[in-house]
Amino acid sequence: MSRKTTCICDLIIESDLDVLVLTESWLQGNQRDELVLGDIKTTLPNYTLLQCPRQSSRGGGICAIYRSSAHVTVHGMTDFKSFEHMDFSIRLSSASVLRSYAVYRPPPSPRNKLTYNMFLQEFLTLLESAVIADNAPLLLGDFNLHVDDDRDVPAQSFMSSIDSLGFHQHVAGPTHIAGHTLDLVMTRKVDDIVSSLTLQTGLPSDHSAVVITVNMMGHRNGTKHVSFRKLRDIDISSFKQDIRESALSSSAAMCPSDAVDLYNRTMTTLLDKHAPLQNKTVTTRPSAPWYTQELRRAKQNRRRAERKMRKSGLSVDKDIYRQQCNSYYAALNESKSKHWTGVIASADCKELFRIVKRLTCSNHESVFPDHLSDADLANDFGQYFSDKVSRTISAIDVPPTDELPSSVESRSLPQGLEAALILLDYSSAFDTVDHTNLINCLKEHYGMDGSVLRWIESYLADRSQKIVVNGVDSRQQPGFQPSLDMAGECVSSSDCVRDLGVTLDKHLTLTNHIRNVCRSASFGIARIGKIRRFLNESSTEKLVHAFVSSHLDYCNSLLAGLPRSCLAPLQRIQNTAARLITRTKKHEHITPVIRSLHWLQIHDRIIFKVLLLTYKIVHNLAPSYLHHLVSLRTIYLLPQQPDAFVLTPLHIFNSHRHRAPVPVMATVPSVLLHPHYGTTCPSTSVKLKQ
Repeated sequence: MSRKTTCICDLIIESDLDVLVLTESWLQGNQRDELVLGDIKTTLPNYTLLQCPRQSSRGGGICAIYRSSAHVTVHGMTDFKSFEHMDFSIRLSSASVLRSYAVYRPPPSPRNKLTYNMFLQEFLTLLESAVIADNAPLLLGDFNLHVDDDRDVPAQSFMSSIDSLGFHQHVAGPTHIAGHTLDLVMTRKVDDIVSSLTLQTGLPSDHSAVVITVNMMGHRNGTKHVSFRKLRDIDISSFKQDIRESALSSSAAMCPSDAVDLYNRTMTTLLDKHAPLQNKTVTTRPSAPWYTQELRRAKQNRRRAERKMRKSGLSVDKDIYRQQCNSYYAALNESKSKHWTGVIASADCKELFRIVKRLTCSNHESVFPDHLSDADLANDFGQYFSDKVSRTISAIDVPPTDELPSSVESRSLPQGLEAALILLDYSSAFDTVDHTNLINCLKEHYGMDGSVLRWIESYLADRSQKIVVNGVDSRQQPGFQPSLDMAGECVSSSDCVRDLGVTLDKHLTLTNHIRNVCRSASFGIARIGKIRRFLNESSTEKLVHAFVSSHLDYCNSLLAGLPRSCLAPLQRIQNTAARLITRTKKHEHITPVIRSLHWLQIHDRIIFKVLLLTYKIVHNLAPSYLHHLVSLRTIYLLPQQPDAFVLTPLHIFNSHRHRAPVPVMATVPSVLLHPHYGTTCPSTSVKLKQ
């Protein structure tokens, strides 16, 4: 099913099906199904998928794709050993309810140790419960019995058994490519619910599709409510004039929070005046933007070949029909690939993440508890968090104090002996720390003042929080400011901390950081791999740069000087990304592939980042604080060559007045350092060292 979702969605759209039941879906009920579910949800937003995967081994499985407007109830399933089944009811209206039993019987084999007698006994048990069902039962599925063969004893015994229980089998033609009837549809003889039945061939499967029309009334497509503004109808000149006359044009000084609130209120009022918010109810329909005129003509040719085959019955017409079917589905997959390639090529970085999420994640909606309204649920959430924090604070019995522990008081460290990294974490500043005491500690013990202290104070002052559920805001909850401080306890050090996305460990080996980068990049590779068959090489490379290369290149200059063994996990990630783009097999050499993509390997990318930073420092293109960390000194080369400069970082001396060892040594081309050379400077190099 994973490679047939496009054909399945095309069948639903073409035949306008309300429910499609599939046997042998091969769905596993885990994250591996996200591509299938996401593809179906993207193409059929008004449909829902219900599945019953096989738990014991691979293969098998049953799923149903139905209109979201229908109400489906799954009933308790009896565990049968000889076949798989899914029992569910479909309610399209208050008077139209259909009890459906989808069945898949695996062929008996010495491996599964299944027999026909075992299947017959268990299936008759299911059939006996269906006979007495309140709603009209409909049994359908792949039974792997040749009911068309009068000489097949088990098949005829099966037909006699269902007839004795008052059921009628409706399929009268071959449903398998071998010419046998394996797929069956059964109803009670007293129920007149099947008005027509047709077999649709030419699908990318060895089974035909059994299309039945059921006498049930109900809604066709679901609806949803949307809100929008007609921004294109705004008179720009009038809108600008209203902005000039509003309070935004005043030059009165105010704090940033008040300025933001004033801006939001004013712009909302002006938008309501020039482009009022409108509500509309729309019908959700299938979406297949890749369906083109060429596909429509290919489908017409397929239908024409099918009619000719059915009329003549010749083998040559059957071969022509099969060729037309293969040509249509190949064109369908190619058109879908071109569509997503074009969408990705024209998308920005933000839109790329939305596209990949929509294609690889099936669940686009948040699941909330039962509630009367969104406002009530938002207020309940807000009150829950408020009460939780209050209970947590009341349970902590710590005497208040205005002083920090002596172990972390501000004092100078001996030169060259130790270095401590102290990070200020704001994540708990709103509900566990008194803001006033925090500001005083930063000022008195850590020497913060001026604009930095005012910025932190503005960030913490007058804070409030709210919960938003489906666009509905809860009541504003005040920011929590309990009188809780550290009291006489030593602050324990952490083995690793995270700062600006970089994980630093106490030994500065950066092993944890490399592990986290590999984990994030591998997740991006896995998501791209799920939709790779829809993309060409250029669009795949664009996604790789967004989801993989961005992680590999972020702050990679910190990895300079590490041995290649430490960088090996990152290199393996890059190799996997290159194979994903070029579809290179795992046994082929990867170095030529990386060169063909014009990529630098991980070690070279790090050196390039260091050299680029050095170039910016020398040519005054880097931030000023970097210039204060290095100094330029002149060295004298051969008489025929002009003088050059070497960047020398400021040295740190220990108590014995020896220079600290330097773990990094980078070779810098002289084109970056020679003041008299242009870009065509010879490849002479000097060394940047401490």
